[in-house]
Amino acid sequence: MINKADIIISLEWLSLPTDKYYLGLGGSMVMQDIKTNTRDLDISVSHELFNELSCTYDTTIAPMGGSMISLLGGLITIFPEDIIPSKIEYLDSYPIETLSSIRNWKQIRGRMKDLMDVKLIDLYLERRRSHEIKSN
Repeated sequence: MINKADIIISLEWLSLPTDKYYLGLGGSMVMQDIKTNTRDLDISVSHELFNELSCTYDTTIAPMGGSMISLLGGLITIFPEDIIPSKIEYLDSYPIETLSSIRNWKQIRGRMKDLMDVKLIDLYLERRRSHEIKSN
Protein backbone atom coordinates (compact mmCIF):
# COMPACT_ATOMS: atom_id res chain seq x y z
CA MET A 1 0.00 0.00 0.00
CA ILE A 2 1.14 3.54 -0.77
CA ASN A 3 0.84 6.23 1.88
CA LYS A 4 1.14 10.02 1.65
CA ALA A 5 4.92 10.06 2.18
CA ASP A 6 5.34 7.43 -0.58
CA ILE A 7 3.19 9.52 -2.93
CA ILE A 8 5.31 12.62 -2.36
CA ILE A 9 8.51 10.63 -2.93
CA SER A 10 7.04 9.16 -6.14
CA LEU A 11 5.95 12.56 -7.47
CA GLU A 12 9.35 14.05 -6.70
CA TRP A 13 11.05 11.08 -8.40
CA LEU A 14 8.92 11.50 -11.53
CA SER A 15 9.60 15.25 -11.53
CA LEU A 16 6.74 16.04 -13.92
CA PRO A 17 5.89 19.65 -14.81
CA THR A 18 3.01 20.63 -12.51
CA ASP A 19 0.99 22.19 -15.31
CA LYS A 20 1.08 18.97 -17.35
CA TYR A 21 -0.25 16.36 -14.90
CA TYR A 22 -2.42 15.67 -11.91
CA LEU A 23 -2.65 12.91 -9.35
CA GLY A 24 -6.03 11.23 -9.55
CA LEU A 25 -8.43 9.06 -7.61
CA GLY A 26 -7.01 7.21 -4.58
CA GLY A 27 -3.75 9.13 -4.58
CA SER A 28 -5.63 12.41 -4.41
CA MET A 29 -7.78 11.06 -1.59
CA VAL A 30 -4.67 10.05 0.37
CA MET A 31 -3.07 13.46 -0.18
CA GLN A 32 -6.22 15.07 1.26
CA ASP A 33 -6.18 12.70 4.28
CA ILE A 34 -9.47 11.05 3.32
CA LYS A 35 -7.74 7.68 3.08
CA THR A 36 -4.49 6.58 4.71
CA ASN A 37 -3.22 4.62 1.70
CA THR A 38 -3.98 3.44 -1.81
CA ARG A 39 -3.03 0.39 -3.85
CA ASP A 40 -1.58 2.36 -6.75
CA LEU A 41 -1.16 5.83 -8.20
CA ASP A 42 -3.12 7.00 -11.22
CA ILE A 43 -1.49 9.99 -12.87
CA SER A 44 -3.08 11.81 -15.78
CA VAL A 45 -0.71 13.72 -18.03
CA SER A 46 -1.17 15.90 -21.09
CA HIS A 47 -0.99 14.14 -24.44
CA GLU A 48 2.22 16.04 -25.19
CA LEU A 49 3.87 14.88 -21.96
CA PHE A 50 2.64 11.32 -22.51
CA ASN A 51 4.32 11.30 -25.93
CA GLU A 52 7.57 12.50 -24.33
CA LEU A 53 7.37 9.86 -21.59
CA SER A 54 6.61 7.13 -24.12
CA CYS A 55 10.08 7.73 -25.61
CA THR A 56 11.55 6.62 -22.25
CA TYR A 57 8.99 4.14 -20.94
CA ASP A 58 7.07 1.31 -22.64
CA THR A 59 3.40 1.89 -23.31
CA THR A 60 0.69 -0.73 -23.01
CA ILE A 61 -3.05 -0.90 -23.66
CA ALA A 62 -5.11 0.41 -20.74
CA PRO A 63 -7.91 -1.82 -19.38
CA MET A 64 -10.54 0.66 -20.58
CA GLY A 65 -8.81 1.21 -23.93
CA GLY A 66 -6.19 3.70 -25.01
CA SER A 67 -2.56 3.75 -23.94
CA MET A 68 -0.89 3.84 -20.56
CA ILE A 69 2.54 3.65 -19.01
CA SER A 70 2.96 1.30 -16.06
CA LEU A 71 5.89 1.87 -13.69
CA LEU A 72 7.23 -0.04 -10.69
CA GLY A 73 5.22 -3.16 -11.43
CA GLY A 74 1.96 -1.26 -11.79
CA LEU A 75 2.26 0.84 -8.63
CA ILE A 76 2.26 3.95 -10.83
CA THR A 77 0.10 4.19 -13.93
CA ILE A 78 0.27 7.17 -16.27
CA PHE A 79 -2.57 7.96 -18.65
CA PRO A 80 -2.80 10.57 -21.42
CA GLU A 81 -5.69 12.96 -20.94
CA ASP A 82 -6.87 16.42 -21.81
CA ILE A 83 -5.81 18.41 -18.76
CA ILE A 84 -8.90 20.33 -17.67
CA PRO A 85 -8.07 22.97 -15.03
CA SER A 86 -11.48 22.66 -13.34
CA LYS A 87 -10.61 19.04 -12.40
CA ILE A 88 -7.41 20.11 -10.62
CA GLU A 89 -6.50 21.81 -7.38
CA TYR A 90 -3.10 22.22 -5.79
CA LEU A 91 -2.14 20.82 -2.41
CA ASP A 92 1.34 21.71 -1.19
CA SER A 93 2.18 22.56 -4.83
CA TYR A 94 1.13 19.10 -6.08
CA PRO A 95 -1.68 19.00 -8.67
CA ILE A 96 -4.42 16.67 -7.49
CA GLU A 97 -7.84 15.77 -8.83
CA THR A 98 -10.73 17.59 -7.19
CA LEU A 99 -13.05 15.63 -4.94
CA SER A 100 -16.06 16.47 -7.10
CA SER A 101 -14.34 14.97 -10.13
CA ILE A 102 -13.30 11.85 -8.20
CA ARG A 103 -16.77 11.49 -6.73
CA ASN A 104 -18.41 11.74 -10.16
CA TRP A 105 -16.06 9.14 -11.65
CA LYS A 106 -16.52 6.71 -8.79
CA GLN A 107 -20.29 7.14 -8.78
CA ILE A 108 -20.38 6.30 -12.49
CA ARG A 109 -18.10 3.26 -12.05
CA GLY A 110 -20.40 1.97 -9.34
CA ARG A 111 -18.17 -0.82 -8.06
CA MET A 112 -18.42 -1.58 -4.35
CA LYS A 113 -14.97 -0.09 -3.64
CA ASP A 114 -15.88 3.03 -5.63
CA LEU A 115 -19.17 3.47 -3.78
CA MET A 116 -17.30 3.14 -0.47
CA ASP A 117 -15.00 5.94 -1.62
CA VAL A 118 -18.05 8.06 -2.53
CA LYS A 119 -19.24 7.66 1.08
CA LEU A 120 -15.79 8.63 2.40
CA ILE A 121 -15.77 11.73 0.20
CA ASP A 122 -19.28 12.69 1.30
CA LEU A 123 -18.36 12.28 4.99
CA TYR A 124 -15.19 14.31 4.51
CA LEU A 125 -17.04 17.13 2.73
CA GLU A 126 -19.77 17.16 5.38
CA ARG A 127 -17.19 17.37 8.19
CA ARG A 128 -15.36 20.13 6.34
CA ARG A 129 -18.58 22.11 5.83
CA SER A 130 -19.54 21.61 9.46
CA HIS A 131 -16.12 22.83 10.58
CA GLU A 132 -16.36 25.88 8.30
CA ILE A 133 -19.79 26.77 9.72
CA LYS A 134 -18.47 26.50 13.30
CA SER A 135 -15.45 28.65 12.38
CA ASN A 136 -17.68 31.48 11.11
